[in-house]
Amino acid sequence: MLAEYNRWANARLLRKAVHIPPQRLKETCWLSRGSILHTLIHLADAQWFWRLACETGRAPSRSLSETDFAGIVALRDFMAAEDDRWVTFVAGLSDSRWLSQHTFSWGRARPRSRELWVLVFHTLNHGTHHRAEIGQRLGELGHSPGDLDFLDFAFRRSVAAPAGKEKAE
Repeated sequence: MLAEYNRWANARLLRKAVHIPPQRLKETCWLSRGSILHTLIHLADAQWFWRLACETGRAPSRSLSETDFAGIVALRDFMAAEDDRWVTFVAGLSDSRWLSQHTFSWGRARPRSRELWVLVFHTLNHGTHHRAEIGQRLGELGHSPGDLDFLDFAFRRSVAAPAGKEKAE
C-alpha cells in the first residue's frame, strides 16, 4: 500500500508540475535541492537507485541528472514507470524475503546489509519531505497538487473499484 501511495502522490505532483514553464521549474528557490526540477530528479534518482539495489543487490554507479530527461514530460513518464516497478517489486515479495537481510553493493562504499523491509520503507518514505516541499512551491506558483496525505490516499483507495486502483481525481 505504501508503494501505491508513493505512486499516487508522485503522480499528483507531476500532473501539476507539467504546467509550470521550464524556466520556473529550474528557478533556484528555497527547496532543499534548489529547484522544483532538481528536487523531482532527486526523487526519481533515489527511487531508481534503491529499487535496483533492492532487486538486484547492485546499485547504479551513477546518479540521474537533468541531462537524462528531455523535459518535465520525460521525467514524469520515467517516474510513473519507476513507481509502477516499485509496486510490482513490493507485491512480489514473500514474507521471508521481506524480513531477510539484503546485501547490496555500490561504487562509493563497501557492500552493506540491512533487512529488506527497512530499505524499501526508507525509499518509499524518503519522498514525503521532498513532495511536501515541491507541493508548497507549486502552490506558490498557482498549481497546488492538493492534499498529499497518506490517509487521503487510503480513503480514496478504499472507495475505488477494483482493489488497488486509486479513485480518479
